[in-house]
Amino acid sequence: RYTFSDAAPDRLRWDDAYSKDGGHSWHGSWIMEFTRSAALPAWPAPGDPGHTYYTGARCDMAQFREFERLAGAFRGTLRVRTADGAEREATGDLVGYKVLDGCAVLTFLKYQLDGESHQDFSFLTYNTYASAFEDDHLDNRRDTRVHMMYGQQAGNEIVLVTGPDVLPARRHRWNFSDDGSVNLTAEESADGSEWVTRLTSEWKSSQR
Repeated sequence: RYTFSDAAPDRLRWDDAYSKDGGHSWHGSWIMEFTRSAALPAWPAPGDPGHTYYTGARCDMAQFREFERLAGAFRGTLRVRTADGAEREATGDLVGYKVLDGCAVLTFLKYQLDGESHQDFSFLTYNTYASAFEDDHLDNRRDTRVHMMYGQQAGNEIVLVTGPDVLPARRHRWNFSDDGSVNLTAEESADGSEWVTRLTSEWKSSQR
């Protein structure tokens, strides 16, 4: 569990904790206190490592390399199911950065639909405590919260789902093709049994 506190323009506290009993009790691993030492840095160019990435050697298990295929810039086509059940098509951009010295990837997905700007953010990693891939997902709608999804890999696909106590449930399917393209399918279930596809998308590298 990550807890961010004492956030201000020039400082931030970051606490880490882990649980061995399903979240009933937590044990702290470390506390980091940050103070801004320079002007706000610019984002790196697409494909370049993000801030906090140095040699990439901190997390050396093979599982941490899987989501690194999302590092870089992609252009894609999306099919989105709206609240009225209709499907809309849009084009968008997906940008990913390797961070935390090889332990995670940040992705930013942006598209326009019916005059509205949609943005999705994911923190993608491999959780060694849970022995599972992890996707912490947040969008820019005011009525949504962070969804933490966990799952396993089968071939070229990683399937991640929210916990059994989270309803409506969310599920993400990341599928990686040998040609470098990526498919993302986002699904939702009111009761955790019957799933409805909310978004399908195909992404190809836009870098030359």
